[in-house]
Amino acid sequence: MTDFAEDKSKATESAELAIDEVRALVEEGREQGYLASDHVAEALQDIELTPDQIDGIYNLFADLGIDIIEAIRRRAPRAPRRSPRRRSSPSSTSR
Repeated sequence: MTDFAEDKSKATESAELAIDEVRALVEEGREQGYLASDHVAEALQDIELTPDQIDGIYNLFADLGIDIIEAIRRRAPRAPRRSPRRRSSPSSTSR
């Protein structure tokens, strides 16, 4: 990486870290090693961010070794299925 690119990267990281919600996500991500994508979206939803800022935030997570994972939505448990009962045919019982 060139000196200019490094300086730009550091400036971007500083800008993203100035956002309280991003700092909180970074702290949480460092503790867990990952963040759920829906959690990140929820935490940042009320902040006006440009596409470049959003890219910078996700690059910051990557640079810090914080994985972004897709959340696995758990479904409510289903009731067990009942198999249909077989009716005995009238011819088989009368013989």
